[in-house]
Amino acid sequence: MPELDLKVSEDTERLLKDALNPSQFRRAIFQVVNRTTSKLAVAVRKVVKNSTTLPPSYIAEHNLVKVVKPQGDPPVGEVRVKKEPTPASAFKYVNMGRRGGGVSFQTLKGGNQIKLAHAFLATMKSGHVGIYLRAAKGDQKTGGVFAQVNARSNVKLWTAAGYAERLPIKEEFGPSVYSVVNKRADQITLDAQAEMAKQAASQISRFTKREPIQDSD
Repeated sequence: MPELDLKVSEDTERLLKDALNPSQFRRAIFQVVNRTTSKLAVAVRKVVKNSTTLPPSYIAEHNLVKVVKPQGDPPVGEVRVKKEPTPASAFKYVNMGRRGGGVSFQTLKGGNQIKLAHAFLATMKSGHVGIYLRAAKGDQKTGGVFAQVNARSNVKLWTAAGYAERLPIKEEFGPSVYSVVNKRADQITLDAQAEMAKQAASQISRFTKREPIQDSD
């Protein structure tokens, strides 16, 4: 469920049309979809917060759950959930030492710690702090990376320019937010339908109390 489209059902649309005049109907149906979309996004963020060790600040700053305002006629709202894997460093992690202690991280609350004995933390030029491992020697997808090192080191493979070969590093990732939310997709859909019915009743009450029900455009 990377994207969840929200629009009123035929029954709800008919209910609104029967209770309201055309002008009221257009305003009401937009508000029903708009408010339901916003509340659904809050519910999805809550699922992510309660299921994973991701800090709420990370969820918000990286726009993992995005709201798209209703568009079209009839209006359709949208909640987008990020599908790309999440950097392991975004989850709760423990640096077990700079001398080969490795790094452990936990993606799901109540889940197991993932321990990477040879992993290390590194800061990229962009400022991103990640959990990294050296690529395995048999990894054919990556070539060697060359870096200048102390001449007294015990590195045996050197280039003519005086560089020592190093295997490239690769960042570790945890599950995507999409995969976490998708496990609750059925319940989230049911909750959205219930919320839409509630919002429709609220809009009918709002307009019928404030404005007469007559056909005026």
